[in-house]
Amino acid sequence: MRRHQVPKVYNTITKSWQNVSPAQAKDPIFSSGPEEAKPAVVVEGYKANATDGDGDGFVQDGTPFERPEGTDLTEAEQVEAVSDTPKPKKRNKSSK
Repeated sequence: MRRHQVPKVYNTITKSWQNVSPAQAKDPIFSSGPEEAKPAVVVEGYKANATDGDGDGFVQDGTPFERPEGTDLTEAEQVEAVSDTPKPKKRNKSSK
């Protein structure tokens, strides 16, 4: 007598691994494993209530957080601003 293979799948609701029938494995609550958590984006340099130092109507000039005076960015906008900013290239140390 041949036994069918019972797949082990991840239940996205109970957050646990389960052995289920092949038919149940097609249920959308099951996946091949927990999704990897995205690394948290660190927002550095944002200043809430920043002041316009040069009178041009914008605060935090030249930063990813540049915006009209009197406005603030939401957390999502701060993360987006930092995520879109190219990272500075690391300089190779010269061997003198």
